[in-house]
Amino acid sequence: MKKVLLSCVLAVGLLAGCVQQKVSSFSSVSQQIAFKQSAFTTFDNRAYLFVYGTPTLNEYVPRGEDISNWQNLLAVELFPDYTSITEALNAVIFDLNEQQISYQVLENKALGMTSINYVLQTPTAAELNVWKFEKPSNWRGVIGYRMAKKFQKVGGIAQGFENKQYYINQFLRTRTINFIH
Repeated sequence: MKKVLLSCVLAVGLLAGCVQQKVSSFSSVSQQIAFKQSAFTTFDNRAYLFVYGTPTLNEYVPRGEDISNWQNLLAVELFPDYTSITEALNAVIFDLNEQQISYQVLENKALGMTSINYVLQTPTAAELNVWKFEKPSNWRGVIGYRMAKKFQKVGGIAQGFENKQYYINQFLRTRTINFIH
């Protein structure tokens, strides 16, 4: 009886493994090579070096900054389980609502995209975050691109924050950000 039960469990496990869909993700091997070789992408006429990655996330900062002390950050996040930009956008909105973070959803008809932006406040900085999304035709999931910029506070006022719309527009006009596969 135990032998039959074990055979059934193995058969079900093998069958489940055979029909399981492969989820695309970033390769940790390619990320390690990228980090060692100082691989980069460009934005704002600056080179952004790969500094951190998970199977679904790559993060980049400009030369001279690092993951623990950055002023500018680009992130590319894979949403393999979502088949539309609306689903990915709603997932980000859900997370922001869970954390009680105020946000703004913008539809830019001229660029044909919907984006979301929000500001995280700390005692020393205001961090502007802007998301935009892409639905590749050759992949089931959605790719999210995020730009984050910290504005240091002096006397409680974020310096340069009055230019936030410039950074939002600049990021949204950037068509494609190359990233490490």
